[in-house]
Amino acid sequence: MKLSIITINKNNASGLLKTLESIRDQLTEQMELLVIDGVSVDNSLDIIYTYQKYITAYISEPDKGIYDAMNKGVKMAQGEYVYFLNAGDTWNKELSLYDILLNSEDSDFIFGSCNLIYSDILSYTDYLPIRMKKYDFYDGVCHQSMIIKRKLFLRGGYRTDLLVSDWYFMIESILVHSKTFTTLPFVFCIYDFRGVSSSSEGQERIKTEKQELWKAHRLGWNHWEYITYCLSPRILKKKLFVRLIRILS
Repeated sequence: MKLSIITINKNNASGLLKTLESIRDQLTEQMELLVIDGVSVDNSLDIIYTYQKYITAYISEPDKGIYDAMNKGVKMAQGEYVYFLNAGDTWNKELSLYDILLNSEDSDFIFGSCNLIYSDILSYTDYLPIRMKKYDFYDGVCHQSMIIKRKLFLRGGYRTDLLVSDWYFMIESILVHSKTFTTLPFVFCIYDFRGVSSSSEGQERIKTEKQELWKAHRLGWNHWEYITYCLSPRILKKKLFVRLIRILS
């Protein structure tokens, strides 16, 4: 088994339907699709039953949050790699997931880009540089843009006490444990950026958690490096766009 696709869902039947629709035609014998449901009370289970022929396995049980559910998915997974595509997020249908796996190097992480949807009419494509730099690790990579070797989770999986657990897992793996990565110039998916982490409270918590974790691991930069990061055209463009989204909302 080459790849395990893991979809987390709770009371998002319409989002789950979009996700399964986007990924079903990508599935091959080298892939499995796992759905981890948090005891949804809408018609999510009906959607799961409808798409059962595409779903390798699913569970519907209480969890302690999204990262707890993701860890459950990893424990069920049999693939060499895992990919998280949660309810509401959709795979780029113009891109072959099988070809990406077939032609990628044997890296611990495979990074792509994603299209962030802020509203029904506003979106932003977060293109990663062809060559990742120090600052890009601080800014982060969406988990929908990461295909990860499953064996990396043997160290304990995602922390369930953080809002930035996927980011922390990435920087700890690469910057502390020297795990390898390949960056591909493709948009992997469309990411619905209207969840908990996109709220003003969520963004403030993310900022605080990142600063504390970055400092704790002595991965931080000096004053002038931080100023350079803040003045980066890519960062300024993103910040201006996000501010515009909040004003229009």
